[in-house]
Amino acid sequence: MQACRIHIWLLKNVLATTPMRQGEGIFMNFKLITQLVSELEEDEVINLLNHFVQSNPSKEDAIKVIGACQKGMAIVGRHFENREYLVGDVIYAGELQQMILDLLEPIIGYSIVRLGTISGETKNIGERLFRKIIESSGYMVSTETC
Repeated sequence: MQACRIHIWLLKNVLATTPMRQGEGIFMNFKLITQLVSELEEDEVINLLNHFVQSNPSKEDAIKVIGACQKGMAIVGRHFENREYLVGDVIYAGELQQMILDLLEPIIGYSIVRLGTISGETKNIGERLFRKIIESSGYMVSTETC
């Protein structure tokens, strides 16, 4: 039992927070990132990703990290469906995802997507949700009118 606890401590505190070169990319524990996001562990996720950003990762590595975060968000959704998380938890998870994207944006860069609605229609939650999905894929969304 003690060996298991030591292994988990090493995984969380040493291996996962010390990105190591593996070939051309950065070795990251994507399962741990997914778990931390799904458990809403903001401080640990941000600490881990700060170390990741300091290691000068490639755009591909950063996109893989975003994929791991999106898997964590899917788990948050399942927890909400199973009534294990409240609406506030889902909102907090969305804010955490935005913090992660802000942290990784300098690495990924962005392309611009123009998003609009039909004249006279009011904006709704569907548009905001679609916008978040597009932004989490590395795009900057513009809603300027022509």
